[in-house]
Amino acid sequence: MDNPNTTFILGAGASIDSIPVVKEFAYSWKSHFISQATSYFATAKDDKLLVMAKNMPDLLKGHRSIDTLARKFFIQNDQDSLTNIKICIDFFISYFCINGKKRVVDQSRRNNFLKKDFDKRPLGFLSDLYDIRTQDLMSNIHIMSWNYDVLLELAGLELNSKFSGFNNLYKLNGSCLLFNFLKDEKISVEDLEHTDRLNPYWTKYMSYIGANKNNLLKFAWESKASSLWNQIIHASKNIVVIGYSFPFYNREIDKGLFSNVTEGKTKIFVQDLAPEQI
Repeated sequence: MDNPNTTFILGAGASIDSIPVVKEFAYSWKSHFISQATSYFATAKDDKLLVMAKNMPDLLKGHRSIDTLARKFFIQNDQDSLTNIKICIDFFISYFCINGKKRVVDQSRRNNFLKKDFDKRPLGFLSDLYDIRTQDLMSNIHIMSWNYDVLLELAGLELNSKFSGFNNLYKLNGSCLLFNFLKDEKISVEDLEHTDRLNPYWTKYMSYIGANKNNLLKFAWESKASSLWNQIIHASKNIVVIGYSFPFYNREIDKGLFSNVTEGKTKIFVQDLAPEQI
């Protein structure tokens, strides 16, 4: 049986049932995260970081997403602000990776409330692509994700408690440090689930982020695209795009990647709530 090389490209829409994305980010930060942010970011003893965490909703005004705000800091060569916004993103995304969210619409604000409701889609998606013998993705499968979250990695832990990572998973913007933290510190997901009080494990995670600033997420537009990504796209017979809107700020990377598509031999599938707009 032929197993053609298949590459999945994941955008924010692939994580929308777990992570507040794009326009949801500022509202969710202000409505559901600001008290946690104030408490945990204060433990970092960095005044600039704490001010950014407290003022994040205002900082995001006029920006399409937190990515565009980060890109502004990058263009301005404001390395301190760029590092701090990466810390903010990491902690926020990691917090929602563990605690989840349920899409309950607030009629006055048309947005989402935080609820304890785990999204099982990553586990189902991963189960279909998992090779039990190698305890890794099937050899013909590659996943390229624009997302910072570690939902797939956490799903890997559900499948195998000794899971240490996927060989064919590529995080184009880098990744939150949460999965590394769980492994390095031998902390369980359950340890981080209690959010009704100041959780010492989240405080420890904030310290972990501060001690590993050199390993923070790295936006794809901060450097040249990896030649390996181009090779993967070139070798793919099927490309499946899930929840990715091809935003303007990624245009050069996307253009470079898709220039490697083998014309007439590669099928491209788009899975999105509004595919006609892509």
